[in-house]
Amino acid sequence: MSQAKVTAISSSKASLNEAEDAPEPSARRRVWTAKQKLEVIAQIDELKKSGADVGAFIRKKGLYSSTISLWRKQRNQGLLGVEGKKRGPKSKVTPEMIEIQRLQKENEKLSKSLSQAQKIIVIQKKVAAMYLEEKD
Repeated sequence: MSQAKVTAISSSKASLNEAEDAPEPSARRRVWTAKQKLEVIAQIDELKKSGADVGAFIRKKGLYSSTISLWRKQRNQGLLGVEGKKRGPKSKVTPEMIEIQRLQKENEKLSKSLSQAQKIIVIQKKVAAMYLEEKD
């Protein structure tokens, strides 16, 4: 074997070893937005009208026919048009609870203000009493 072939073989073995040592990329689940789902459904509908192979398109996108059926059902129920829905557990804070918290804060603020006003009145009474004692 020539020196160039030996070098090429050894370098390819080294790259194979590096590939084996490299960590496997973790599989990530794709997240489709409502807009993307509607676009895919529209593309599939166009393909059906033109008589093209829908199965090839679905495979190319990496989807299952059951997923497309689910998306169609969601579209027909009007669930795909809703944007801005947050994922995760529902908030346990109701609008009434928010209003109660706001009113409690306002109540505390007004109570502090009232307490301060009462202290000022007490001091003013003492000053007035001292002033009247001096006149007598």
